Amino acid sequence: MTEIDAIVGVVIFVVVVSWAFVYYAQIMQANTGTDPMEGIADRASDRLVGYLSVPAYEMPVKHVSAGNVLGAVFWLEYAWPSAAARNSTMVYKGSTRISESDCNITGSRLYWKSNADAGANNFKVVYYERNATMNCTGGGLGSPVNRTLPWAAVRTSRLSQSRISTMAGMDYESFKTALDLGRDFRVQVNVSGYVTTYGPPTPNSTSVYEKTTSAATEAGNSAEVMVWVW
Repeated sequence: MTEIDAIVGVVIFVVVVSWAFVYYAQIMQANTGTDPMEGIADRASDRLVGYLSVPAYEMPVKHVSAGNVLGAVFWLEYAWPSAAARNSTMVYKGSTRISESDCNITGSRLYWKSNADAGANNFKVVYYERNATMNCTGGGLGSPVNRTLPWAAVRTSRLSQSRISTMAGMDYESFKTALDLGRDFRVQVNVSGYVTTYGPPTPNSTSVYEKTTSAATEAGNSAEVMVWVW
């Protein structure tokens, strides 16, 4: 009889401990607000944005001017890793792209024209390791009196319009399988007001999880990628 009581006691103890574990796990999840579907939505968004993006390289360039100068001409020496990278090069002042007619590449030198403000002027050179027509086609920029020294190029990524167009023309089920998404999804890409939508409409009777990612395109336009998962 004593042995039976001991076995019953052990069983009751295991049941109580198991119940307590489940109960407190539910409390911890409620307190932290974690939801497995949020993680699924994050992964789906990361995979979609990753598919729509191509590698890019951004190289900061800084110039300190003693005063305001209109139409100053800057230049730098750089060894591009390939002809594609050289051709795809674009120059920005802050977030504004300098026009093709105001930049030029001759040999290993990049020239560009821009107004200079008194103090620090932050430029950025962006290029891609992919085929492209020459972006800096300007000529007769004037005397290049402002030499600059570029910082190290940092690898990043930008949305590709060609990949957005490719996605839009693909079979939905095949695309979902190729990216191993598992769940149904809908994606909307807004590039400076031009919207591309892909995937079925979101359901009314099922919980839908959404993630929005801000990005930029190869051409430097601002973009937003919204992904819904259910």
